This record gives sequence, structure tokens and C-alpha cells, in this order.
Amino acid sequence: MPIDKKHKIRLPIDFKKLSYEILNLAYKGLSRSDFFTVVLEKMVDFSDADEIELCFNEGKKHYQFIYNPANRQPFLLYSNSIEPEAECSTIKTIYGYIIDFHGEIEGVSLFENGSIYCRNSKKVRELYPLEFNSFSLHPMEQNGDLMGLMAMKSKVTDFFYPEDQIWYNDIAKILSIAIHFRKMQIMLRERVKEMSCLYEIARLSAHPTLSMGEILHKTVEILPAAWLYPDICEARILLDEKLYITDKYKHAKDKISAHIFVNNQQRGIVEVGYTKSMPVIDEGPFLIEERNLINTVAQEIGIMVEHREALEEKDRLRKQLLHADRLVTIGQLASGIAHEINEPLSNILGFAQLALKSSKNPEQIEKDLRKIVEASLYTREVIKKLLMFARQSPSVKDYFDLNDVIVKNVELFNIRFKNDAINLKLALGDDLPQIKADVSQISQVLINLLMNALQAMPEGGDLTVSTWKEEDSVCLSVEDRGVGMTEEVMSKIFVPFFTTKDIDQGTGLGLAVVHGIVSSHNGRIDVESEAGKGSKFTVGLPLI
Repeated sequence: MPIDKKHKIRLPIDFKKLSYEILNLAYKGLSRSDFFTVVLEKMVDFSDADEIELCFNEGKKHYQFIYNPANRQPFLLYSNSIEPEAECSTIKTIYGYIIDFHGEIEGVSLFENGSIYCRNSKKVRELYPLEFNSFSLHPMEQNGDLMGLMAMKSKVTDFFYPEDQIWYNDIAKILSIAIHFRKMQIMLRERVKEMSCLYEIARLSAHPTLSMGEILHKTVEILPAAWLYPDICEARILLDEKLYITDKYKHAKDKISAHIFVNNQQRGIVEVGYTKSMPVIDEGPFLIEERNLINTVAQEIGIMVEHREALEEKDRLRKQLLHADRLVTIGQLASGIAHEINEPLSNILGFAQLALKSSKNPEQIEKDLRKIVEASLYTREVIKKLLMFARQSPSVKDYFDLNDVIVKNVELFNIRFKNDAINLKLALGDDLPQIKADVSQISQVLINLLMNALQAMPEGGDLTVSTWKEEDSVCLSVEDRGVGMTEEVMSKIFVPFFTTKDIDQGTGLGLAVVHGIVSSHNGRIDVESEAGKGSKFTVGLPLI
């Protein structure tokens, strides 16, 4: 550097202007790297120093910036610890040596404000390796405590004016204020972004018409704006193996994530990443506030899912309660009607059978009487089913093997299976425990389910009957590959007299009877069906 730069005159207004520019940069809330790049460049241009170095503590970290016009970028060293052995700054070591030295050092001036001006670093270089002939050191304080040092260096001996040291010291103080102010601006800005993000998520969760999938898709789009570098930020949410993702997430390099827990069970993950490598801050290139934010977002999603699932369960139970109440009402009505019809029907059947015993009946009358008997017997079977549905028929429970009952009843359908091109598959569980139930009623359940499956497969196909043991029950399933059912039909299949079949093909009582028998055994029946793909009925009977 030419020596005549040393004679550049600095006025107080120049120092004030530089101080204003430093504070203005802090107010903009730039990233740490960008802030110090601009600040140190201005300080080099202002002082004509060959190099400027800053070392300071911010929170729990120690930072060291070295800047010179040759590379035009600050070289950053930092450590996660502020312990003395973790700090590698030479200027801090020199500063401590000069302050603690008892006596004068040739070419070194120590000022009352703590500043040090070294006109000729020859004596200092005997102890510490330095590439500069003169330097100016100034303490940076915060709340009365030393937070760091500012060092201006020159290859020229006696480069810095002694009378300017007070102004340099003031700039060091301004830097201390600016560093803290910049951090507060960043925290405030990130807090506003965080609150805006959480507000948008809360607004989405309260939207009555949005599905959970739509909410998560919109949440993914909201997240990038809450991060420090939104232009290169991408996000994804994985919930129950369903992925919601922004366009460029596959290119993300640095990532931060949090698990989603629903009712204390891990169900997914929220992940945010940058598509470019960015400077290390707190957690990689991410702020501490961003770690807190992603944890909060994951927690909010978990609560949102819990709430939605609770509402769905509540709605399911409400529908189940209404369905059960309706079945009880229909059962009471069916029982009353069955008892009222049973007595006159018995009289009709009895007198018709009595009249048939007469040998004097004309041929036509005898045919009519037989029709009366057949119709009466059919009606009596319907009444039996009504009483069974209403749980008015007595049951005799005993222990038996469900597999044996299935094998015996399936044999009755062998000819029907062959004629209708039905391929029966038995998948019966081994070592199935015995259950205590009414054998005839359980047989009725199996027969009704098989008949229902046969009628659902007019073109033939696979029919599978399976059994297995669960923790507290024995299960039976009948699965067909027939016409299936719509959701609307599924909601009505256990209602008595509801049927999709032709008038001469069923009464609509088969599945109602199945439901009544299973309920009377304290069991459960579940249905899975899809139109055009088939149906699966699963019955669970308790072991105790």
C-alpha cells in the first residue's frame, strides 16, 4: 500500500457517517455473513487498512472475521464453544498480553478507554507471528462486559494517527451495538414470520370444507416463506405414507426435520431444506428459531390430525348409534308383527292341511289348498327370521369347532358352486379354539353370507371362506369377487326388507338376520366392498 495513504485526513463527520451506515445496515437485518461483508468493506475503504479483523462472542458462539481488499470476502472462523482454548484469535492473545504486561512496550500505546495503538510491531512480532508493522486494537463491549475486539492492521509502520484512536474506539462501540441490534432485528423478523406461518396453518385447520390432505398440501406451500432463505427453501410433509411436497425438494442439500406424533405415536415427519449450500449459523444453515418453528409445526399437525380423527370417530359412533337405535325399533316392530301374524297363520295352515286330507276334494281345489299350504309355510319361515332378527327365538349355546361347522355347511353348496362356476377356496386357521355359541344360528349366519355371495356373482368367480384367531375372538370371513356395493347400499344392508334383488329372489331379511345373530352373541360384523370389485363380510365371535 502506498505510504502517502497514511496522510489522508479524517474529519469527525467521516466517523459519524461511517457509524450511521453501520447502524443502518444492522437495521436492515442482513444475514451475519452479508452484514460483515459490507461493514468490513466500508471500514477498509474508510481507514485504508490492509486488513481488518473482528473477533467477538454472540450468545454461546465465538466468531472471528478477517477481511482484506485482496479477496473482498470476509474469512469466517467460529467455534461452538466460547471457552478460551476454543478461541484461536491471535489479536485477542496479543491484546491480553499487552493489557496484562507490567511496564511499557516499545512502539505500543495503551489508552484509558482500553484501546491499543502499535506504531511498530517489531517487539510484538518477537513473541507472536504477525505480517503487519502497525495495528490498532479496540475493545467491543456490551452491557459493560468485553464481548470482542476490533483490529485494524497495516503493513506500513506508524500508519494510524494517534489522535484518531478515540474515533476508532467509538466505531468499535457502534459495532458492538450494531451486532446486538442486527441479531434483535433477525429474531424479530423471524418471530413475525413464525407467527404468520402458524396463523396460516391454524386458519387452514379451522376451514370446514378442506380435507386433511388439502390442508397438508397448503401447509407445505406455506412453510418456505417462514425460513431465512425462502427463495431456495423447499418443504415436504410425510403422514401415514402419504407425501406432500414442494416442486424442488428432491434437490434440497441441507435439511432440518421434526417428527409428527399423533396420540403419542409417530405417524410422519415435517422436513425443510435449502436447494443450495448456505453459511453455517446455529444448526447448519438454520436458526435456533427455525428449529423451534419446525417443532411447533409438527406438533400442530399432530394436534390437527388428532382433532380430525376424533371428529370422524365421533361421527362414526353417532351413525352407529342411530343405526343401532333404528334396528332396535325395527326389531320391536318386527317382533310385534310376527306374534300378531303367527296365530292366524297357524289357523290358515292347519285348516288347509286338514282340508287336504279329505278325499272328496275336486282336483282344482286340492291344487289351491296346496298353494295355501306352501304360501303359509313360506310365511312361517319369514316370521322365524323376523323373530331371530328381533332376538325372540330361543338359542342353545354350546362349545364347538367353527371349522367343522363351515366344512359341513359348505358341502350343501357343492352342486350350486359347480353349476354357477364358483371356485371355492377354504383358508381355515389351524388349531382354532372352540367357541361357545348356538350352532344352528352360526350355521344360519354362514349360509346367509354364502347365499349373498352367490347371488353377487352371476358370472361365477372366486369365493373365499377364511377363519383365524385374534386376541379375544375367532373370526370368519366370506369374500367374493362379485358386483360389490356402493357406500349408499352398504349403509342399508342390515335394514330388514331392504334388498337390491328382484322380488322373487329374496326378502331382504338375510343380512338383517345375520346382524341379529351376531349381535346376540356379543360379536361384531364388518363389511368391506367396492362396486364392481366384490365384497368381504367379517364376523368376529368372542372366545368368552
